[in-house]
Amino acid sequence: MSQESWIQFPENRLPRRGPRGVNEMNRRLWSYVSPILRLTLITLLFGTGIVLSDPNPLLAKTKLQVFVGMGTGNEKAQLPAQEELKKAFERLHPDVEIQYVRVPWPADNRLTTLIVAGTPPDVVMPVGMHGSNLFLEDGVWLDLDPLISRDKLDLSRYFAPTLQATTFRGTRYGMPVGMYIDALFYNKELFENAALPPPPHDYSDPSWTWERFVEYAKRMTKDVNGDGTPEQWGADSIGNHTVIAASFGARWYSSDFRQVDLDSPEMISAWRFLQDLQHRWKVQPTYQQRVALNLGGVGFPTGKFGMLIDFTARARVFTNPPLPFAWDLAAKPRGPAGPKTLLYLDTANIVSSSKNRELAWEWVKFVSRPENLPNLAVFGYGAIPPTTDGALLYVQQAGKTLPNVDLSVFVKGAPYGFAVEYWRPQYLETVKLIDAALGTVLDDQASVESTLRTLNDEVQRLVDQYWAKRK
Repeated sequence: MSQESWIQFPENRLPRRGPRGVNEMNRRLWSYVSPILRLTLITLLFGTGIVLSDPNPLLAKTKLQVFVGMGTGNEKAQLPAQEELKKAFERLHPDVEIQYVRVPWPADNRLTTLIVAGTPPDVVMPVGMHGSNLFLEDGVWLDLDPLISRDKLDLSRYFAPTLQATTFRGTRYGMPVGMYIDALFYNKELFENAALPPPPHDYSDPSWTWERFVEYAKRMTKDVNGDGTPEQWGADSIGNHTVIAASFGARWYSSDFRQVDLDSPEMISAWRFLQDLQHRWKVQPTYQQRVALNLGGVGFPTGKFGMLIDFTARARVFTNPPLPFAWDLAAKPRGPAGPKTLLYLDTANIVSSSKNRELAWEWVKFVSRPENLPNLAVFGYGAIPPTTDGALLYVQQAGKTLPNVDLSVFVKGAPYGFAVEYWRPQYLETVKLIDAALGTVLDDQASVESTLRTLNDEVQRLVDQYWAKRK
């Protein structure tokens, strides 16, 4: 390896080799030693349990382990892009070998075992926010902010919500490497039949509200035989209820996560809206109607639904097989608190107990370069690049299979992203309680106000227990 290629690696990142001439002399001397004598010397010096792969330990490559299994990244079609990135990094740093440790999802138990055993991987990527949350309180992830400040990394390229979502108690636990956004899917034929103008494709129209959404849904809902079950519906699923509530200005907790706020007027308005879609306006099927009609989770592909709110992956699903009608994407309606889109996020995290933290940071920076991140996100993870300068690649590539769909709507929604998987105390227990309570409101038409009051008390008890253990 030339001195020039070594100099390309930043100072103080890896141990340097000795002078080139010394390394060559050592190799020549070793070549004159007989195989038997070599084995004898190795045994005397190191014991029979160790076999040297290189007579000069300075020639051994530093191995950087990248753990893949806490999200996407292990599908066969995703591997070439990841391998290409690995080879590019190794060409730049010839004394480094990137080792992907691939574990089937979910891999949190395997990752925990490696960390507890003192043999952690160096980097975990991609990892979804929920996967990151599992290890946040234990200090597993290295705080990247000091490194970002030291190396003057430009974060202005990233969509702001992706940066906000990667912070925890004043630290930054990961760098965004891929995002998934939701949008409104609409059946163009049903819109035309109802003489409705198409919904706006960007978020600049203040008149595109939930109220207007309901009016559109009413126009497209048709109960021809009057049996109470429409043959055509205005609305299919309208997305994550937490994001909808956020558009009404509702929140689960106070900013310090100690006070539960689930019975606020804003949350009551949001849940009443969800209930009214099914039972007052009757523009969306109930769970019981979905079962009776054998609709499954999403009825939009039947051609009998005017609108659906879903995220990025659904667009790909609708290409295989292609839907038998014309459809497009539009902006989500806004609530009193403005538009809110669902944001799922994948990140690259460095394990704080890694023995190669500086090298791991070099890898994360390399991955994050403008010339690398878009390809990795699109081809390696099937995601939208989380940067303003890279997101266009998703539109271009996905547009090859969906040429008549305005995929830029997903990108336009990124500035309004709401990360539903943010850390909160007693997360899984709380989600179970909230989902069960919402089920009674939607399926049993339970009182929204009383249900939320009871729910608020139950979740507050969980949160109080959590903080009491941490005094």
